[in-house]
Amino acid sequence: MAGTKYMAGSPELSAYISGTNEFSPGDDVQMTIVIQNTGLNEFKFIQSGLVDRDDLPNTAKFLTVKLQPGDAPLVIKSDPQMLGDLKGASNV
Repeated sequence: MAGTKYMAGSPELSAYISGTNEFSPGDDVQMTIVIQNTGLNEFKFIQSGLVDRDDLPNTAKFLTVKLQPGDAPLVIKSDPQMLGDLKGASNV
């Protein structure tokens, strides 16, 4: 039985606001943030004697996200969120 060995690949994470991203001063809003992993596994070898891994090199492991205002005049009322693992070509 042949297994697959990946020689290159890593997570590529991005985030965006789902829905409207314009708010008025003084508004109290709930936002949905989408975290996306577009990482690719670029090189792989298929060979007998190899054991397939459960997770691939482009999987983001033990993912925790925190929303910060940056330069925007916002007050964030949310703690960091633990998301766990995020496979490549997926989002949460």
